Amino acid sequence: MTRKERPNITRTCRFYKYGVTLKGSEPVTNEYGELKQEFSLTAVGLFAKEKPFKAQEAEEGDRTINEQRHTLTGRYTTSLSKVTGDQYCYILSERKLYAVVGNATDPYGNMQDIQIQIVDNVTQDIASKFPGAPM
Repeated sequence: MTRKERPNITRTCRFYKYGVTLKGSEPVTNEYGELKQEFSLTAVGLFAKEKPFKAQEAEEGDRTINEQRHTLTGRYTTSLSKVTGDQYCYILSERKLYAVVGNATDPYGNMQDIQIQIVDNVTQDIASKFPGAPM
């Protein structure tokens, strides 16, 4: 069976938060006195990536665009349950950065499965700051 024929192949996903770098409780500044911002790893997990049946309309300014939202389904862990909408997901096999939409959910409430919604539309300035991500 080839890779395309297996819809739910497991992917390694890393979740990052972009924000001000802290050393202890003090913010770190660069040589110009500006606050240093960087990506910090918050969680890692194995997920199956599922594509939605149809694209969702999203408004960007005065025009509408098609957002390709994907659902990541994986095993529940406490670190993955803390994934929020202000984080980013980097899928190693695709070498692509995604934005997380909303908080991670436990669809059945039994603490066995977790679902995270991601979207393909990541702003160019954030993606260019991500270390090792191709453009």
